[in-house]
Amino acid sequence: MTTTSRTIGATQTQQNSVSPTSNGLRSLDSDDFWERLVAVAVRPRDPNGPPLDLYRTETGEHGEIYIATDEYRAWFLRTYPRAGGRSEVSRPAPSRETPRPGGTPTLNPVSF
Repeated sequence: MTTTSRTIGATQTQQNSVSPTSNGLRSLDSDDFWERLVAVAVRPRDPNGPPLDLYRTETGEHGEIYIATDEYRAWFLRTYPRAGGRSEVSRPAPSRETPRPGGTPTLNPVSF
């Protein structure tokens, strides 16, 4: 009796060093982590890099609002000149007071 292979496509010819369940990333031990952290901490900042403070927050009627700092906007426009000029998004106008329960709503006259 002859055995026929039902494999379609390429077959593995040598042992693979990566396990079949690996995501391809090597593990990072704590010594390696600390070495990388120290390297980043002592590296001088790039003078063309972004500023450290990217935004500020304000609290408004609709919750917290994030606003880019002027330094970040200037860096962004220098780095990405095709982004266009500086544009502002208007903030929502404060809403009218909501009527209290049991209050009479204000009706506007309509002409037909």
